[in-house]
Amino acid sequence: MRIRRSSAAWSTATAYFDSNVYGYIQRTGTARKVRSFLNAAHVRVWASDANLFEALRIDDEIERVARMKVIRGVAAEKLTVQRAYVEARQLLAEIRRCRPQWLSPNPDLRTAARFRREFARAWTTLREDPAYRPATAYGKYSRTVRHGVGAAMAQQKQMRGFKLRTDQVKQHNQLQLTPAFDDLQAVIDQMSFDEAWCRTSAAFTWLQALNGDPSLRDLADYLVPYLTHIATTIEWLTFWLTEIDLRTVPYSQIASRVAWAQPSRPVTAGNTGDVEHATYFLDYDHFLTGDRDFHRTLKGITDTYYADRKPPAFVDVRNPDVIEEFRTTIGAS
Repeated sequence: MRIRRSSAAWSTATAYFDSNVYGYIQRTGTARKVRSFLNAAHVRVWASDANLFEALRIDDEIERVARMKVIRGVAAEKLTVQRAYVEARQLLAEIRRCRPQWLSPNPDLRTAARFRREFARAWTTLREDPAYRPATAYGKYSRTVRHGVGAAMAQQKQMRGFKLRTDQVKQHNQLQLTPAFDDLQAVIDQMSFDEAWCRTSAAFTWLQALNGDPSLRDLADYLVPYLTHIATTIEWLTFWLTEIDLRTVPYSQIASRVAWAQPSRPVTAGNTGDVEHATYFLDYDHFLTGDRDFHRTLKGITDTYYADRKPPAFVDVRNPDVIEEFRTTIGAS
């Protein structure tokens, strides 16, 4: 996704902060100082749907309002398009190229268009009422997020157990499908572990979304209206393993890499959100996180697969000198 910049931003660098960084600024009461520093450094911060939704999950209204004000005050730009929509459009282009017979000639996009409009208005609504949190919609969102986080943690704990029981060489040379997919196993055996993992992980994530997993409903909301045919598991895996050009779905690819790397460290409830934040690493000049484990995970992936990009920077949220910390990290990232 290309970042559209305002005319004032053409000569500036761009930056992205994860929620830990906004929390650090909030706790130290330094939003104005940080914004002044960023302006002087010619750095414009972009806020995302991941930042917004994580702030909405704060139940204490006073705390939530304070976080919203920090995000709005520090981030010069707010993305008005959900990452799920962008990912769905990337995948849709590949379906159109490889499997056009799966697509409806006249998709009903009214619901998806309504979702897009509602999200595009969210930042404006929160500027007018920082305490705003749509009761019905948020209730559904909160329940599905809790379900999704719980399921993801259980899966990552299983992966962590596998990693702890097996050596690194074995891990990175074996990815086994069930016997029902023997023909595709031969395809996987010709791939690097990274490619096989990225393809199969993304395939199953999207398959769960298409089959109604409530925690992935945002992905389905933006893709299902285009489909006249919901692929079988074998059709979907064949499509992902033999037809998709991974370069056209970069956010799915980095999400898969992060999801594989995370269980090398203790699994936490924040891992699911970190996967979402990681997709924004590809879009900005500076990526800052206040989570040391997430930083180490993303730094390792960067060194291996994205060496042409600036590595992510770790913000030490224990440093009482906030401006000095940002001076160091913006320079280091």
